[in-house]
Amino acid sequence: MITKGHYIIARKTPAPIKDGQLVMYTNVGVLSEVANNLLTLGCAKAAKETYEKIIRETDSNELLAASWNGIGLCFIILKKPRNELVAYNKALEYDPLNLTILRNKLNCLKKLGWKKQAKQFSDQLNSIQSRFG
Repeated sequence: MITKGHYIIARKTPAPIKDGQLVMYTNVGVLSEVANNLLTLGCAKAAKETYEKIIRETDSNELLAASWNGIGLCFIILKKPRNELVAYNKALEYDPLNLTILRNKLNCLKKLGWKKQAKQFSDQLNSIQSRFG
C-alpha cells in the first residue's frame, strides 16, 4: 500500500483489488477530493473515472460543474482537446458564470486553433468579468 495524503491507493495487492485502484471512500465530497488529488498526481484515467462516479451519484450543480471541469482537465493530460471542450461545455450547463471553467474553455478553443470562436468567446468572457469583477 502507498498513501498520498490521507487516501490509500492499493498497490500490488491480491485480487480482486487492481493495482492503483482506490479502495475506500465515503461520500461524493470525499470522492471529489480524491479525484482532484488523482488529477494532481497525473492519474488522469483514474481521476476521470472518479469524476464520472460523482456525476452519477450527485444532483448538486456545484459538484456536477466541478466534476465536468475536472474531466476536461483530465482530457488535457490525455491529449484529447475536443473531448476537453465537450466537458467544459457540459460543466457550463451547471454553472454558466464560473470564471475558471470559462477560462478553461477559452484556452481549449485556442489550443484547437479555432481563432474565430476563441475571439468571440473571449469577448463574452471579458463582458462577464467586467460585470462581476
